[in-house]
Amino acid sequence: MKIINFAQHPKYPNLAIVRFDDGSKLSLDQLTIANMKLFSGMEVDSEILDELKKIQGIEKLRYRLYAYIARRPRSIKEVEDYFKYRVGIDVAIYEPLIVEFKEKGLLNDENFANWFVGARLLQAKYGENRIRSELKMKGIDNNLINSIFKDKAEELESESIQTIRSVVEKYIKQNKLPEEYEKKQKWQDKIYRRLISRGYEYEKVRKIMQEYLKA
Repeated sequence: MKIINFAQHPKYPNLAIVRFDDGSKLSLDQLTIANMKLFSGMEVDSEILDELKKIQGIEKLRYRLYAYIARRPRSIKEVEDYFKYRVGIDVAIYEPLIVEFKEKGLLNDENFANWFVGARLLQAKYGENRIRSELKMKGIDNNLINSIFKDKAEELESESIQTIRSVVEKYIKQNKLPEEYEKKQKWQDKIYRRLISRGYEYEKVRKIMQEYLKA
């Protein structure tokens, strides 16, 4: 089999399309082409062709991983689950890519966890309990979680109080506090459930609730 020519990949600038005289083609990184010393008119035997196909497969996975982490930061476990369950490949194939991306600083659980806590705290308005639970599900080590929450303790406290007050005030405006005891308890329970489901501590919610009930 002979290489006919090379063409720029229409989507990925670092890739080139290698066309062969039997009508087949491969997409390879420019660096791979240089390292393999491929050129137009070169005769390629079955051994080299098999190696090129294997390299193409790895490079496709690499670009898929770039695209996956470009959407938002990812934990290492998220990437492992992505390859294992969505792509459906064996750990022996994707593990070298994870090592490569870790070495490049593109996969880092500490960086991911810091970003995640900020996003969940400031955008989703979740409390510490829920954020901790979600981080564990994403494979973040408990010691790292504790360290991050310790560093963000002041910010977390401020945002938590602000969010709880906001939710309580909004609920009070929309739902007048009933005077009958049983109805009043149900009224309070709805606010408790709403905030606790978002990860806020019961005692913190209770203290702030009491301020509004006494007012």
